[in-house]
Amino acid sequence: MTMMKRLLGALGSAKYAMKNWVLERTKGRETQFHFDLDVIEPIVRTAYYNSKPFGFRTRCMITERVVEYPLTFQALPSHPTAILDIGSGNSPLPYHLACLGHTVHVVDILPYPLQHPNIFRLRCDAMRLPYHDDAFEYVTAISSLEHFGLGGYGDPVQADAVFKARDEIRRVMKDGAKLIVSLPVGKENDPNESKKINYIVFTSQLLSRFTQGFDVLLLRFFQHVNHNWIPCTDLEAFGTDSLSQGVASVAFLTLAKQAQ
Repeated sequence: MTMMKRLLGALGSAKYAMKNWVLERTKGRETQFHFDLDVIEPIVRTAYYNSKPFGFRTRCMITERVVEYPLTFQALPSHPTAILDIGSGNSPLPYHLACLGHTVHVVDILPYPLQHPNIFRLRCDAMRLPYHDDAFEYVTAISSLEHFGLGGYGDPVQADAVFKARDEIRRVMKDGAKLIVSLPVGKENDPNESKKINYIVFTSQLLSRFTQGFDVLLLRFFQHVNHNWIPCTDLEAFGTDSLSQGVASVAFLTLAKQAQ
């Protein structure tokens, strides 16, 4: 019975697909449903969940973006401004910001999949930004810098890449400009393990090193507990294991560039 239902469902889907295919050929492409699912699906996945197969089912966990994106919106001005987004990847954040009226310069070594009149896409290495000094008042780097220098996205393997990128980001920021950033945190970082999982875990010492040259305007910690992301203390965040079971805690920071 179940197999028959599946067969009838597949036949119904095929009939519906053929009908839409004929309509597009006779009346032109449907304009409201513009994006193909294979473009949007990885963006939605990046925004909300990680998935993993278990037996015959695929199960999901809500990612830290559920707290990172709202805090990013709060940290940015309500009026339109120019924003440099570092490591955009498949993130929907630049698209959100563009729809709010901001001019967004997206930087990644991979092509950004979404188009918008307010989005300017640039494929380059964030350790060599093609912008002049003091160019931006706002920079966002949400769950991106921890992947730098590990080669997981085709980027060159390089020691201390995240700190070299930080220095380059700081160069293109005006004095007092804001860097809005989130990073995975935990009790230990293992370079060999980081290459396997493709992200660096920031210990208390690494996070302190990252903020050098900036004033910390906001620092909040969140922990993944019982399938939810909840606020926590720095001691709780830095006591978690973000290496073996995925990101367990995250730090969200708003930093202001100190004057030269």
